[in-house]
Amino acid sequence: GARLVGRIGNWDLGFIDMQTDESIDLPSENFGLLRVRRRVLNENSSIGTLLTSRVGRDGSYNYSYGLDGTIRAYDNDYLTVDWAQTFDDETVKQRNARMMDLSRFRFSWEKRTAVGFSYEASLSRNGLHFEPGMGFTPRVNYTRVGDRLSFGWLGDESSSLQSGNVALLGSTIWNNQTKSLESLEAASECVLNFKSGNFTLFGIRIFQEDVIEAFNLSDDATVPVGRYNYYSVYGFYQSPAGSDTRVAVTLNVGRLYDGSRVSFILQPAWNVSQFLELTSEYNFTRAAFESRNEIFLSHIGRLRVRANASTQLSASAFVQYSNTAHALTLNMRIRYNPREGNDFFIVYNEGLNTEGEKGLPVPPRTSDRTLLLKYSYTFVL
Repeated sequence: GARLVGRIGNWDLGFIDMQTDESIDLPSENFGLLRVRRRVLNENSSIGTLLTSRVGRDGSYNYSYGLDGTIRAYDNDYLTVDWAQTFDDETVKQRNARMMDLSRFRFSWEKRTAVGFSYEASLSRNGLHFEPGMGFTPRVNYTRVGDRLSFGWLGDESSSLQSGNVALLGSTIWNNQTKSLESLEAASECVLNFKSGNFTLFGIRIFQEDVIEAFNLSDDATVPVGRYNYYSVYGFYQSPAGSDTRVAVTLNVGRLYDGSRVSFILQPAWNVSQFLELTSEYNFTRAAFESRNEIFLSHIGRLRVRANASTQLSASAFVQYSNTAHALTLNMRIRYNPREGNDFFIVYNEGLNTEGEKGLPVPPRTSDRTLLLKYSYTFVL
C-alpha cells in the first residue's frame, strides 16, 4: 500500500491505497481513501469531502462518500455539519432502501470558551443500512439528541487553582423504526486544574438502557433483555505531567445494568533518564449480578518502554495482558530518523493465546505475528 498526506496552499490532502491478499474466507481486496479539505471564510472554518472504496475480487464492494464543514459563525460560536452515504453489493439488491436508510448526518452548534458559559446542542441520525466498509459504527438505525452546558473560570493570583469548569451533559437515542427510546444518559461533572500541575475530575452519570438482545460480558456473565436504570460515580486524578515520576488514577463505582460495579485504573510513569521512560497501567473491573449469581472480573495490564539513543534513533516496546481476551500482546518498534520528515520503521507484533487447552478446538499458542517495514518521506510541491 501507499499513503500520501500534506497541504497545498489552503488545501489539506490525504490519500491511502492498499491491496490485500485473500485470507481464509476473505477475498483479495483493494482499499482506497481520499480526503480533501479547504479553509473558507476565515482561518477557523473549513469544508471538506471524504471518499472510500473497498472492492473484492469476488465481486463484493462497498463505497462511501460524504461532505463536512465547520464554520466559525461569530465570536466563539461554531456550526458543524457532516453527511455521509454508503452503498454496497448487498444494499443495491434492496431496491426499496431509501436514501435516509443509507445515510448518516450530524448537526452541531457550540460555543467554545474556557471562561464563562459554553454550550453545545447536536442532532445526528444513522440509517438502517449505513455501513462503512472501511470502518465501523457502534450503533445503527437511530436518532440522537445531545447537549452540554458548562461554566468555566480562572483562579486569581492568590489561588492555588489555575482553572475550573462545571458542566451538565445529556443525550437521548431513539430507534428510527420503532420510535422507542434506546438509551438515555445525563451527567454532571467538575474539572479542577491546579497551578501545581495537579488535575482532577469528578462527577455522576445516570443511564437508562433498553437491551433488546441479550449479550455476554464474558463467559461468566450475561446481560438479559430488559430495560435498565443505573448510575455511576466517577473520579480522576493526575499528578503534574512534567515530573520524573507521575501517576494517574481513575475510580468508578455504582451500578451496571441490574448489578453493581467497581473499577479503577492505575497509571504510574517514570522518566528514568533523558534516554529512558517507563509507563504502565493496571485496569481492574468487577461487576456482580447478585440475582443471577454471576460475576464479571477483568484484569488488564500494560507496560510500555521508550528509549532514545539519539535524536535520530529510538525504540519502544509495549506488552499487554487481558484475562478476558485470554491474550498477551507484544509490540516492538525501532525508528530511524536521518533528517526531519524522513522516517524508517521496523515494527514487530506478536499475539499469544493464554487460554491453554481450556477451549475446543485448542487454539494455537501464537494467534498472529507480523514484521513490518515502513518508510515515510516528506516533500514540498
